[in-house]
Amino acid sequence: MPIPQKKSVMQFFNLRSQLIWEFRDGIKEGRIAIGVTDARLVEDVTSIRYSISGDKVIKVESKDDHKKRIGRSPDALDAVVYAFADVSNEYGGGDVDFGGGLPKEGWGV
Repeated sequence: MPIPQKKSVMQFFNLRSQLIWEFRDGIKEGRIAIGVTDARLVEDVTSIRYSISGDKVIKVESKDDHKKRIGRSPDALDAVVYAFADVSNEYGGGDVDFGGGLPKEGWGV
């Protein structure tokens, strides 16, 4: 089932499509700026493909398809997209659960 975007009539094929699209928008709108010196990251970010269906659903190419096309896993893209992902509970979800692996207090900051 498509995931509705916050501010648009566009929808997303899956969560990966939504996260990559929002990262793309953040760069285009100047909300995200990263100094890129890693050639693999540049290739990962600039080589991803997407399609928009007639019913306005954005579908980003699968990781497997992207991997086949560039000859390696686009892990650098995944890392930056996840780092900039909006994990707020704006869609009514609860707190982010990292599987109990991270402490809730005492980070020392």
